[in-house]
Amino acid sequence: MMHRHSTHLPITDPAPPAALEAVVFDLGGTLLDYLGGAPSWPAMERPGVESLHACLAAAGYFLDAEPFHDAFIQAMDERWRAATAGLGDPPTLRSLIIEVCRAAGHELAEDVHEVAVGAYCAPIAARAVARPGASEVLSWLRSHGVRVGLISNSVWPGEVHRQDLERHRLQHLIECTAFSSELGLWKPQPEIFHHVLARLDAASSRAVFVGDRLAEDIGGAERAGMHSVFIEGTQDYEHIDRAAYHPDARIHSLYELPEALSRIFGPA
Repeated sequence: MMHRHSTHLPITDPAPPAALEAVVFDLGGTLLDYLGGAPSWPAMERPGVESLHACLAAAGYFLDAEPFHDAFIQAMDERWRAATAGLGDPPTLRSLIIEVCRAAGHELAEDVHEVAVGAYCAPIAARAVARPGASEVLSWLRSHGVRVGLISNSVWPGEVHRQDLERHRLQHLIECTAFSSELGLWKPQPEIFHHVLARLDAASSRAVFVGDRLAEDIGGAERAGMHSVFIEGTQDYEHIDRAAYHPDARIHSLYELPEALSRIFGPA
C-alpha cells in the first residue's frame, strides 16, 4: 500500500496490474498545481490578467484595470463552461484577449498577440508546483512498461505547458500530450481521449484516466470507455451533481494511485 505522505515510492511496491495498458492524466490540479497559494481559480488568474494588462498598456492600449480584469475572467468562465457543455469552440488565450480587447474598442496589432499571451502565462507558471507523488508515480508506471499520456483542457499554448512539465522534470515521463488549445477538442468530448489512446496504442477498456474534475475528466473518460480515478479536493462547478458521476476509484493523493489501480483491475 502507498503511504500518502512519503516522498518516494517504496521499491517493494508491486507492479501495476497486468491488464493495465495505459494511464492518462489531467494536468492542472492533477500533476501540477497552478494555484500558487491562491484560494480559488479566479484569484489564481489575477497575476496573469495584471501582467497582460501591463503588457497591453506598454504597447499603447489603455484599458481600465479592474473592468478589464472582470471582463476577462467573465469571458474565460463563460467560454470554458460552454465548451464543457459542447456549446462552443474551445477557447484559447489568443481568442479571449482578442474578444475582450475588441469589446473595449481595441483591435490589437498582430505582433502584440504572442507577447500578450506570454505575459499572461509567465507569472502563473512561475508559481506552479508539482503535485506530491507526480514524479514517483509516473516513474513507477513507466518502469513497468505502462504507457503514460496527458490530456488538458487549457487556454494556454501547449508549448508553454510542456515547458512547465520540463521544468518540473515530468515531461520525459509522458509519452503523449494533448492540449485542447492545439487540437480544438475539449474534454469531455470522447474524441480527445480516443486521440491519445490511439497514439499510445492502448485499448480504452485497459486504460485509466486520472483527473480532478467530474464533468470533464470523469464524465469524459466514461464516454470514451475508459476507467477513471477521481482526485478529490479541487473546487468544481457550483451547480454540478456529484452523484451523477461514478469514478472507479477516488483518491486524495497521487501516492494512492497504485492501490486504486489494483482495486480496478485486480493485483498484478
